Amino acid sequence: EKGAGKNVALLEFIASNDLAPKSAIKKVHDEKNLTALLTRLEKKALISSKEVTLDKTFKKTYDKRVVLNKENKTGFDEYIKSLPGNAKKKSAICQHILESEDASYTDMNKCFGNVKKLVDTLVAMGYVAVQMKERESIYQRQFDDETKPIKFSDEQNIAIRNINDAIDSGGYHPFLLHGITGSGKTEVYIQAALKALEMGRSAIILVPEIALTPHFIRRFERHFDKIAIMHSSISPKEKYKHFLDALNGDARVVIGVRSAIFAPVKELGLIIIDEEHETTYKQDDGFRYNARDVALVKAKMNKCAVVLGSATPSIESYHNAESGRYKYLRLTHRVQKSTLPELFVVDMKEERESESRKDLLLSNLLLEKISENLEVGRQTMLFLNRRGHSAFIICYDCGETEACPNCSISLTYHRSDNSLACHYCGFKKSVPSICPKCSSIRIKALGFGTQRAYEEIANRFPDARLFRVDSDTMTKKGAYEEFYRKMDAGEIDIVIGTQMIAKGHDFPNVTLVGILNADSGLAIPDFRSEERCFALITQVSGRAGRGDFPGQVVIQTLNPESDIITYALRAQAEEFYQKELELRKSLKYPPFSRLINFKIVSRNENSGLDAFNRLAQLSQKACRSQKAISVMGPVACPIYRIKNRFRWQMLIRSENSKQLHIFAKDLYDKLSKVVNTTHVKINIDVDPFNML
Repeated sequence: EKGAGKNVALLEFIASNDLAPKSAIKKVHDEKNLTALLTRLEKKALISSKEVTLDKTFKKTYDKRVVLNKENKTGFDEYIKSLPGNAKKKSAICQHILESEDASYTDMNKCFGNVKKLVDTLVAMGYVAVQMKERESIYQRQFDDETKPIKFSDEQNIAIRNINDAIDSGGYHPFLLHGITGSGKTEVYIQAALKALEMGRSAIILVPEIALTPHFIRRFERHFDKIAIMHSSISPKEKYKHFLDALNGDARVVIGVRSAIFAPVKELGLIIIDEEHETTYKQDDGFRYNARDVALVKAKMNKCAVVLGSATPSIESYHNAESGRYKYLRLTHRVQKSTLPELFVVDMKEERESESRKDLLLSNLLLEKISENLEVGRQTMLFLNRRGHSAFIICYDCGETEACPNCSISLTYHRSDNSLACHYCGFKKSVPSICPKCSSIRIKALGFGTQRAYEEIANRFPDARLFRVDSDTMTKKGAYEEFYRKMDAGEIDIVIGTQMIAKGHDFPNVTLVGILNADSGLAIPDFRSEERCFALITQVSGRAGRGDFPGQVVIQTLNPESDIITYALRAQAEEFYQKELELRKSLKYPPFSRLINFKIVSRNENSGLDAFNRLAQLSQKACRSQKAISVMGPVACPIYRIKNRFRWQMLIRSENSKQLHIFAKDLYDKLSKVVNTTHVKINIDVDPFNML
């Protein structure tokens, strides 16, 4: 019959989709007599039509694809070679289709302009077919990894046996899995989740960053048919679908960030908190909670096992394991015979003096190591925990710096759009050409950020393929998956990133890591600053040498004699924990006490000061009769103003948790009666992490 080819294509499309919306068919078969064609096919009983009411939440979306006819691939290749030399655009389009074998019609239109005429010609010649395919969620795509049989280490087997026995016996069982980087913690998680499902139960796996979800999905989807994903980077439609999958029991494994702890799974049998030390598990605003602590309570309520995993456990968790509250499981060796990387420390004070450059970012040793790594085809990761180009700009004549009008903090310079931005409130402005205070033109950007590091590396190694990972570059949906794909495919030589690259990633070809400013976190006024700095150095260093080749780490620091650097250099985690626990005990800080932070926030500074003074009076009076309670403050917050809101805080501390909560509630009730809560907000944060 005339037009039989189109009929066959139409039938193939309908068959591949079971229920094909007419609107989707029109995108491929946009001929005028489509209705008549469908009627003829229906009369021949080849298709049937019906009206259905679709839930808009789950309305399928389709991509128009140009699919290569593989049986005629050789002929298509010869056709491309026969094209005249001046048909460069046509040749490029054809080459793209040949290489991809399944090309997006929309993407080709964006890249090459209107391709309809050429595609129609190629269809007529039998080289390609135009098809509509259901758009696949990027979080359900599988990576092209082969599942290899895994031989577990003795330590892994002990950990797996302990956790599986706990799942088998039922009841509340908390574990701390303390394993060095690359020791195979993820495989222990997978075996525990398999055991939970074998028992007819479900598992929740929490990760600290959205950036880690593709890695976990890739590892878990080899073993589980359906996984529910829960985090803020997926669309509302996908969120709702995954929520229902968990609720209905269709997905027995949930992977997500902190909010995934509230997933409505059926028959919860296991909770895993990966990188349990991370502060991102704590929500600091709105509904305040720590997902790690919620997980422990939820596990107790559901009588199930909970595994806290980390290469650098929090001091609190380590202490709980030491005191017997958690079962302690230790992994001290890397899997597959890989070894811990070799660490080098560079004193940047000496380096900058010898180079006569106070703003030197990359040491000679690091540059030499990068060059060697590029020559042998290995990958490099460079860590700098500050986005933007420079920390601030300054006038060299009067010393004026550009500060945020809404926050008590300097604006960060972003060279990509020549702007100054506040990373707290989002305020943005153009860089002034002259100083607003003295009209000088001698304005200079100081400090370092990932943008500047990227530029310097690009200048030093112009042929290297670079990739930047920070919150400015990873905003697009699918950005993390694309990063993983390119790293796995070897399409990236050097990665420059913030804490997004610091933990959890497993790239076997990364053999060099550079920590550009190891001291950055030590200046923060927080009793946990050394703990966080040690964890960060250890975690970032652990990205190197996880495959068949040994790794190296270059640590750039202004204080090479620091205890933190020494402990990290010698991989002395236990020694660091013991020293830190002794210090915390002498100062009566957690885990030897509990803290509650009272925070006063107001748009009106005078109203806030009034509340601040009343809080001071009430707390001092209440403390006289409470010897078990100590009060620190109130004082202005280190960052006094954020988003045009003035801020003060006061810490209350006690070794008795029950008395602390009673005291805090009583103080809050009294303060609420004497403060105008219309103009002043009183925030209570139990076990605070952020005290800036």
